[in-house]
Parts: sequence; C-alpha cells; structure tokens
Amino acid sequence: MQSLFAASWRASLLLAQLAKACLALMALAIIADVAIRNLGGRPPIWTIPVCESLMVYMAGLGVPYLVRCKGHVVLEIVVRGLSGRVRRAWEGGIVLTAALTLLFLAGVAAFMTVDAIATGDFQVKAIDIPGWINLLPLVLGFALGAIEFARYLFVPDSLFERRAEDADSL
Repeated sequence: MQSLFAASWRASLLLAQLAKACLALMALAIIADVAIRNLGGRPPIWTIPVCESLMVYMAGLGVPYLVRCKGHVVLEIVVRGLSGRVRRAWEGGIVLTAALTLLFLAGVAAFMTVDAIATGDFQVKAIDIPGWINLLPLVLGFALGAIEFARYLFVPDSLFERRAEDADSL
C-alpha cells in the first residue's frame, strides 16, 4: 500500500507542475492577446478556446496534490465537536465518500474519453479540439485524488488536522 501512495504522490507532484505550467501558458496567452489587440493587430483565434481547455487542465490536474497537502476546502464544524472513535469514524466516512465520489467521476470521465476517441468527437469552436483532450486531465486528477483521499484511511494523519501556521485565515 505504501508503494501505491508513494507513486501517487510522485504523480501528484508531476500533475501539479503541469497545472502550474498551464496557468503560466494561460497568462502568457492572455498577455499576448491583449498586447496584440492594443497594438492594433488581430489576435490569434485560438486564445479563448485554448485558455478554456487550460482551465480544465488546471482544475483536474491539481486535485490530488491539493488533497495530499490539505489545500482543498474543508468544512470542520462537525469534526471539531467530535472526539476519539466517533471522530475517527466520521472522518473515515467523509474520506470514503470523497474517494468513492472521485473514483466514480474518474470512471465517468474515462468512459467519456474513450467514447470521444472512438467517435472522433471534436469540440468545434474557433479551432477544432478533439473532445478527449479536455477529459483526460479529469480522469487522471480524479483517479489520483481518489487514491489520495483513500490514503487517509490507512495512515495516522487526519484530513482535518492542520497546524495553525499552515491554515489559511482571513
């Protein structure tokens, strides 16, 4: 089990780096588009559809890293009021539900990806993009996210425990 979690962590780090690269590419594309417009030129027609795809990539590829680093949104109000076995059981139920939900969504995205490849589906916008291109990061991110959530069932670490200096505050 440890080797699976170690491999998942390495893959999560790689996907997080890809998500960061997507953000950088999107920023550069938008800057170039705006600069070209302000200089009186015609910007590339691919900026908006590519940026839409990059947003899907950033969201899908970032899931497993955020789960492992506890960077996702957590509602702790019920958990804080519980202790001992009841708290551990409650956390286990939440983690299991999250892992199964992500696994289901990864399966749906995988089915849609295979279907898009088999049918040759294209998203027709300003440029033609194969339909499976936008689905693949969801398959990867959701599947690894499910593994990262499930990891909390097997390690002593809690999904809800964060050190005060790590927690975001307003």
